[in-house]
Amino acid sequence: MIIDAHVHICPPEIRQDRSPFLEGEPEFAAIYKDPGAKLIGARELISTMDEQGVDKSIVFGFPWRKKENFSLNNDYVLQAANRFPDRLIPFCCLFPEHPETGEEIERCLTRGAQGIGELAFYANGLDNDALQLLEIPAKLAKEAHIPLLLHTNEPIGHIYPGKSPMSLTQLYELIKNYPDTKWILAHLGGFFFS
Repeated sequence: MIIDAHVHICPPEIRQDRSPFLEGEPEFAAIYKDPGAKLIGARELISTMDEQGVDKSIVFGFPWRKKENFSLNNDYVLQAANRFPDRLIPFCCLFPEHPETGEEIERCLTRGAQGIGELAFYANGLDNDALQLLEIPAKLAKEAHIPLLLHTNEPIGHIYPGKSPMSLTQLYELIKNYPDTKWILAHLGGFFFS
């Protein structure tokens, strides 16, 4: 079985006109302000999975700062997984600094989310503030026996939109602080082959 462990999907209102979603969302704007940056929906994803021989995909939205945006995207992801239950594995995604992080994760878990993420700290990497902000998601993931998917990247190589400053030492501290949490460290494989 082939499982793609990292796929962003967006609801139609974001795919049709992303411009209203750029304001107040600097991370989204940095990566997706270019109209050529692709955004896909669930049906397109299923077609691509069929073409590529992928059996299942872990899907999530974007770590939006605004509640209305992450709620919209999380609802879409959960609905998509209900439409394609044998193909899509839904995760709950949001900005980890939002004061309602715990409530949104619990809401999504009660509606069928099977993991948390992709959570990201684009500006400062996994500094001490990030480690503290991960306390609630890590605790909820541990209690629910589900994985927490974290945006990571190689600390060397070229700079690109979405690359966050982090080190292997920071990742080690993260896992050491939350050893009972199941982690998916997205993109980290790029470090080993750079």
